[in-house]
Amino acid sequence: MTVFAPTDSAFDSVPQETLQRLVADEKCLKNLLLHHVIPHTICADAVTGRHRTVSMAGEDLKVQRDSDDKIFVNTAQVIQGNVLGYNGVVHVIDNVLVPNKARNIVDVLSASGASSLVELIEVAGLTDTLRSQDNIAIFAPSDQAIQELPEETVKALTSNPAALAEVLQYHVVPQAAFARDLRNGAMLPTLLGSNKLHISVKDWFFHTIVNVQCARVVKADQGGCNGVVHVINKVLVPPTQTLADVLDGNETFSILVKALRQADLITALQADGPLTIFAPTNDAFKRIADDTLDNLLKNTEALIKVLKHHVVEDFLCCDSCFSRRGKFRQVFRRSPFSYSSHDGASVTSCDTFATNGVIQVIDRVLRPPGINFDN
Repeated sequence: MTVFAPTDSAFDSVPQETLQRLVADEKCLKNLLLHHVIPHTICADAVTGRHRTVSMAGEDLKVQRDSDDKIFVNTAQVIQGNVLGYNGVVHVIDNVLVPNKARNIVDVLSASGASSLVELIEVAGLTDTLRSQDNIAIFAPSDQAIQELPEETVKALTSNPAALAEVLQYHVVPQAAFARDLRNGAMLPTLLGSNKLHISVKDWFFHTIVNVQCARVVKADQGGCNGVVHVINKVLVPPTQTLADVLDGNETFSILVKALRQADLITALQADGPLTIFAPTNDAFKRIADDTLDNLLKNTEALIKVLKHHVVEDFLCCDSCFSRRGKFRQVFRRSPFSYSSHDGASVTSCDTFATNGVIQVIDRVLRPPGINFDN
């Protein structure tokens, strides 16, 4: 094996607070020490150019010889090489190599491109809470995701730490869920009580898209000693209403709600789910001739068939199921529920969340087989 051994001076340069935390946490300390060991022998003379290896902590180490013939391991310089033992070699280095797995999960956030989230955690008074948690997962909005929030939203949250804390707790799962644990349809508990996160995993051509509440996981498995971070591209907002309540509270869907009530289907949108409803707006219904629409609303059997054609017993996100133009992807044809492309419907507003599913707003009423109307 090979050991990269920091000098006493290297440890002296580590902030005392960090050292004390490491010494007090056996798991963190073990990960720190293992990150200085690789299971095979590398002699100094064998290092030419740049190489990548994996430490016994499971994280990458970059070993390189520069143009001045100096050897570096990540940012640490080898100041004495080839100290031989009967079971391997020791290279003395001038810096301590700190892997993510030896960092507290709050520190991992900053290193993973979510430093803006760390600032919000501080404002909400959750820093100590998250540092003291063990085996947690944080779905962390990237710095860009937070920057894209409306300015008034950020001001409203930062001026109300209690409300901000609720939003942030919705991003934290009280169990270390790694990428391999994120299965399609999984419902993950959060620190926000009964509010859960829905996981959607879709295979699309040569890659897999993983969404949590329709936010895409852009960087997974950033491990810390007390949990794991998955960076996502949106801020998650905990829903408070069912699909039926959301539609009923929006005048844009008054015709749809009227039709749902007439067909006695409104209570179906209060079920546990998960459900996805492709919700035609009033304008979408008005594309149908007045007499045809009147007849449809009077024909309960046909109306039920049309409305059920807009509901899927699954959690379908724009990110993983639609093209950039909002057209339905062919992926639907591999599922029990499919849409006919000649309906010409486009998604005009994506991913409106409810406690039991998601709403995708569309600009045409979809026609099930056997039902005909101009649209």
